[in-house]
Amino acid sequence: MKNKGVITALLLFVTIAISSTGYAQQCKSPAKWFADTYAVFEKYGGSHKYATAAKMAIKFINSNTNGWGKIGPRSLALPGSANGTLQGLGDRTFITVPCNKNSVTITVKKTGGQAKAEVTICSYNTSGKGGKNLHVYSFKPGPGNASKSFKVDGVNGKMISVRMNGQTATKKFEYSISAK
Repeated sequence: MKNKGVITALLLFVTIAISSTGYAQQCKSPAKWFADTYAVFEKYGGSHKYATAAKMAIKFINSNTNGWGKIGPRSLALPGSANGTLQGLGDRTFITVPCNKNSVTITVKKTGGQAKAEVTICSYNTSGKGGKNLHVYSFKPGPGNASKSFKVDGVNGKMISVRMNGQTATKKFEYSISAK
């Protein structure tokens, strides 16, 4: 019985060590998320040229709550902001409706906690396919606040995803994110 406990502890340690190693995230296509978001967008206007339609789509999506208990990605309005906490190795993804301009600035601020976290920004066409990795950035572990702004070009008519991934098993990463 002691051997089973030792083996279990060793497997747990190896799993945590491997999963907390910093690997650059890829823009794997969350096609279902984007397709659902775009379907709502089309329902309320259908063209990326109409900012009011985008705001209405975001309002509809947000009616399902953007809180800590939401499963799946959160919506990020253009312009808009959100804040939250990544606990341990958790991750959080934000997506936008199709952009109505060619350039967007995404700002991520570490507002507390001591965890390392990686941010990956991608763009997708409205079907959720063709993910293009635009930026990858790692916030260093330890106390203190930090901020990083990303200028995202060539996104007119495209949807943007921002994925934040905790890289420290036992610490938290408090953040705020904004898009303009």
